[in-house]
Amino acid sequence: MKIKNIICAAIIICCALSLVYCGNEETGGTNTAEPAYGNGGGLFDEAAEEIPEAAASEISDGLPETDWSGRAFRILSRACCENHVQEVWVESETGDVIDDAVYRRNRAVEERFNISIEATFPDAAVEDYVNTVLERAVQAGDDLFDFALFHHMFGSWSAQKGLCLNWYSLPHINFEQPWWASWITKNYTIDGKSYLALNDMGTGSITDASVLFFNKKLVPENALEDPYELVRAGKWTIDRLSEYVKGVAKDFNGDGVMDENDLYGITGSGGMSFQFMYAADQQVVRLDDEGYPEIILNSEKMINIFNKCKELFHSPDSSIGDMYETGIIFREDRALITTGSIGNALRGFRDMETDFGIIPYPKYDEEQTNYYTHLIAHGPIMTIPMTTPDLEFTGMIIEALAAEGYKKVKPVLIDVALKTKQVRDDDSAEMIDIVLEGRRSCFGYPYDGWGMTFILDFMARGQEMDFSSYYERNVRRAQRAYENVIEQFRSFDY
Repeated sequence: MKIKNIICAAIIICCALSLVYCGNEETGGTNTAEPAYGNGGGLFDEAAEEIPEAAASEISDGLPETDWSGRAFRILSRACCENHVQEVWVESETGDVIDDAVYRRNRAVEERFNISIEATFPDAAVEDYVNTVLERAVQAGDDLFDFALFHHMFGSWSAQKGLCLNWYSLPHINFEQPWWASWITKNYTIDGKSYLALNDMGTGSITDASVLFFNKKLVPENALEDPYELVRAGKWTIDRLSEYVKGVAKDFNGDGVMDENDLYGITGSGGMSFQFMYAADQQVVRLDDEGYPEIILNSEKMINIFNKCKELFHSPDSSIGDMYETGIIFREDRALITTGSIGNALRGFRDMETDFGIIPYPKYDEEQTNYYTHLIAHGPIMTIPMTTPDLEFTGMIIEALAAEGYKKVKPVLIDVALKTKQVRDDDSAEMIDIVLEGRRSCFGYPYDGWGMTFILDFMARGQEMDFSSYYERNVRRAQRAYENVIEQFRSFDY
């Protein structure tokens, strides 16, 4: 295996930001293309049936045994954070269970098909620079990469510019296999084309799933119910969360000002707020009878979600917005609950002295059957560069990496790293299963251009405090953007 062009400074910067969820305060980037909107169909699809863990390693990928004569399989990915490098490439076994699992995944594929895996990480701390590297390569017609991983939102930029191939055009890719995130591929498809996909090759599809953390010491101190039991009973709703955190806040230093030195019922990044909408089973759009997106955001339910969240986010017990100290506040026992992702259990809260628990985001009401979640905006997405010369080779190796990741990396990550090493109890391990079963996304998310999908983020930061006003000012622009992305997909013959 080979690695190219890692910049240590970029990794150090993002590791420092891991306490504040590493990149959740996104507001856009340098892309100048008009943003596009869309969503995959109707109500959220049911989660794929879970494969018993004991049988996972026995599932065949169905790939032919092929000798590729030492050929290089070239991956382009981001190096802004250590975990993004880790899920793609590890130089050798280190004794860290995740490092070793990733290394063994790569070695298994290399030895089976007689290939070498090469990873390129552009020398830039700016995440969308990966898009720039790919665009320059495609425009020059340079055959440099077989596979590319992006920030989830930024991947759609390259797709809309025509830099990526349709995943359905690749041989050997089987989206029915359990290592593929069918909840993404199915909902990102228009006219039989999807330029974005995600699988269990690495760790991001798991660690970037959004969750809530709670402080176990502060629960009994405030005479509160066990949040695990509220989740199990189906009573963990937006209203119940608002009641749960009420009255917890305290002006610790008595200066009359609530700031990062005080106690809160709930804290969090503004960029973690849009997940409340997905958790409540509300979409921006749905697919019509012809398979094209239509806006359904202006519903009574969404207005209720907006108003409930506004009351929660801007109550005296809350600090949800742009306060970057929220992760530190939680670590220092000054927040009952905080927003985050599963990965914070591995990184940001790893050395927290007080025990913490993990629970899903709340449901809309008790009538909602399941708990849902969404990946953080910083999560990964996968593409196939237009200049990829051999689809037979590319499809085979990607499918093999996905299958080996599912068999070697995912079990270690969940059972060893999350369920026993970092997570503080068996209850949280159960909650992780609930969260992963409820992962969802929709077409509107990657192609939204930081627009309507993020109305709750804007509200959390105090930028948009009236849903109807925001909707009326943006609906025509959104509709034009949907039409643009449909035309783009129709115009692509690849």
